[in-house]
Amino acid sequence: MSKRMMSDSQEDSGLKSIEKHRRKIRAIIEQECDGSRMSSTKWKEMLNALWQTPCQYRVKLLDREKPGNWGWFSHTDHGKPGEAAKIWVEGGFSPLPILEVEWVEIRPTSLKKTDEYWLNQIGQQLDALQVPHTLEGETIRVTGHVRRPAAK
Repeated sequence: MSKRMMSDSQEDSGLKSIEKHRRKIRAIIEQECDGSRMSSTKWKEMLNALWQTPCQYRVKLLDREKPGNWGWFSHTDHGKPGEAAKIWVEGGFSPLPILEVEWVEIRPTSLKKTDEYWLNQIGQQLDALQVPHTLEGETIRVTGHVRRPAAK
């Protein structure tokens, strides 16, 4: 088998795997969630708003029991405005398909008194963009999907 034929076969296999994963995520949304709170456009707007705001983040995906580890998000990681949204929403880092984000938590890079100001500023930016979020201590949670309560 030629290298080109193997490459085409691997590509087809990869596309099938991606589509299978998308079907799995859509099934979780349909069976376990009350719908999406965020569109791709809203995610892009939020990421672009946070572009110059050094902060930590962690992501909880629908098909995972636990969130990922805290990571760093800052403009120095992503270059010029719009790059963060392009990388996160359109692919690059994972890619991180926005469809499967249950929630994202954002917090200041340090926990000092001045971070109350940071939290208020970020909260106001998210309010202006109509991004659904809650404040839990020093952490802002942006909700992508809301799970239905478990049946008793």
